[in-house]
Amino acid sequence: MSGNIKPESIGVINPYALAEFIKKKSIPWRELEKEGKRDSTLAEILQTEEGKIFDLSTPILNPLLSVGRGQLSVKDRLKKAKKRIKDNWSGDVPLRTGGAFASATRDEMNEEKKRMMTLLSSVAEASAASEDEDITPSVGGDDTWNPDWLDWSDEGDFKIQSDTYGEDLSPRRGLDPRQGPLSDCYLIAALSSVFWSRPNTIDFDDFVNDIKFYDNNVLKQIWVSDRLPVYADTNTIIYAKSSHQDESEPDVQEIWPGVMEKAYAKWKSGHELDKPPYDPIALGNPVLACAELIKAKNNKHYYEYCSENTSKQLWKHVSKNCFRDIRTMDPMVAWTHESSQGSKTYGEVDLVPNHAYSILGCDTVGDEEYIVLRNPYATKHATEGTRQGTWEDIQLDEDGVFSMKADTFKEYFAGLGWINKDQ
Repeated sequence: MSGNIKPESIGVINPYALAEFIKKKSIPWRELEKEGKRDSTLAEILQTEEGKIFDLSTPILNPLLSVGRGQLSVKDRLKKAKKRIKDNWSGDVPLRTGGAFASATRDEMNEEKKRMMTLLSSVAEASAASEDEDITPSVGGDDTWNPDWLDWSDEGDFKIQSDTYGEDLSPRRGLDPRQGPLSDCYLIAALSSVFWSRPNTIDFDDFVNDIKFYDNNVLKQIWVSDRLPVYADTNTIIYAKSSHQDESEPDVQEIWPGVMEKAYAKWKSGHELDKPPYDPIALGNPVLACAELIKAKNNKHYYEYCSENTSKQLWKHVSKNCFRDIRTMDPMVAWTHESSQGSKTYGEVDLVPNHAYSILGCDTVGDEEYIVLRNPYATKHATEGTRQGTWEDIQLDEDGVFSMKADTFKEYFAGLGWINKDQ
């Protein structure tokens, strides 16, 4: 994707969520990150070299995007992507490092590998279907969507009352959404941006089970239950979830991001029943997703591209949409290229290709101007041109939040965009 084309097909999965899918349980990534074991553990579970996980040349982030777009038909790219998945994990001797999450037997590891390959094939099919309407994913298309790996269950509270937030409508709920093993980072980043900048826009008490979206500023109301896709044998939520849990009830999951994602899938799929297929929401436009979550003023969407702006201009685009040049007043997002255009690879700077990020605001330290962003993985913080410490009482390099120099942003990002809320 060129740097000055609208981001219509942004989308990669969350490999950390993929690892949880393989293990069928939650993994304490924050603790592992503090111990310096996060990505080595991820490599162990995905049976892939650590340096290749966040590279589109490896069929993990999105298998279809690892096959040259524009060079082959979508059907041929899908066929080639599935072959690459098979070839990448061929044989029955998986990578084994002996870490805490290593499986006990070869049979267990081969079963995990099979589960991973099945999911990645479904990601490739979903992405292909988003580009070619004649392609029907093998796990979708039925009124009741029940792939072998999931069940449907209500496994948490729509929202959790705790001292972390105080009021329900705290903007810190914008730090809740955590992407799952589905290539809808554009939606999860938009969801985070909307709740961060306009926490009073969506009333939790008003929209439970009756979710409001906007199609070209026309209201669409979608009813869904709290039942979400879970692992059939552990009842752990598979797709979008909240990174927030009440310390007094550590086993209770907050599910509002998953309920909104499910409603979005139901709307986009056109299904009327309560178990919609999720494949129609693979790949999308993060700016448009913001406008679908809240009504945009004059139905206008704004795009600015790094190739057409100086770093100072990019920072000003963010600051003019911020309260006192600090935090965003309207939802803003950013996205990366399919491959790094900077002096280092994305892997070297801990950024993710073809990925959407929330923009939370501006940051200034001395004469240096920064842009504050959030990765919807709720981890994997950029390391190039970033600073440590706090911003707006938020700890940087936690929950996916990082503060990056505007110069570095221009070097590695493709663009940014926003909408202004209709009053």
